[in-house]
Amino acid sequence: MDVLQSMDRDSLIQVDMIVSTLSTLAMFSSPWTRISQVRRDANTGDTNAVPFVVLALNCMNWIVYGNMAEDMMLFYINMFGLVLGSYYTYTCVKFLKDDLKKMFLLRQINGAIFFFIFSMFYISLVRQDERQLHFGIICSFVCIFVFAAPLTTLSTVISTKSTSTLTFPLSLCGAICSMSWVIYGFFVNDPFVYGPNSIGLFLSLIQLSLFALYPSTPSLKKHTKSLDV
Repeated sequence: MDVLQSMDRDSLIQVDMIVSTLSTLAMFSSPWTRISQVRRDANTGDTNAVPFVVLALNCMNWIVYGNMAEDMMLFYINMFGLVLGSYYTYTCVKFLKDDLKKMFLLRQINGAIFFFIFSMFYISLVRQDERQLHFGIICSFVCIFVFAAPLTTLSTVISTKSTSTLTFPLSLCGAICSMSWVIYGFFVNDPFVYGPNSIGLFLSLIQLSLFALYPSTPSLKKHTKSLDV
């Protein structure tokens, strides 16, 4: 009986690992259509680049954590995410027309790089047997920001009654991805996996609720009013 239960548990872990991997790859790839549109238009438009900067930073952190924890699934998945996150960020920097917004974005990029370097310096000062714990806390903190980053335009969404600054595929894949990682985290008993992803699931559901409340384009009534003025 114990053998059967162990086999069932192992099978469930394998299935969830596959779902977690596929959903994470889908989340990393979900902005591709929007970024391709940015390149075609040679303009970022309403695209919010903050999530891409945080995505790249988050992946860099999880690559290091995956190496510490000897979890190659975390390591290789986030290598893929780092490449895409960097590409999305580069595209937004290249085609962002507003100089003030570009300056703000470049500051965020510099801040993310500084944060990563400082984190690595801090970890180098920590005892060897405590490094995974300390860096896990850092990864959890940044992971939460990945799911919260799209909500940086929340005031714009509410004022314009439009979700044009959000990316629906990213929000949907984020919800599925975080849910699967919560399950995986419980299976491997790693609070640094299921903890931040539980919060991420909640934040993703908030984003999806905004799509249910508001359309992806500004309301016609508001647009007409601005023309009358």
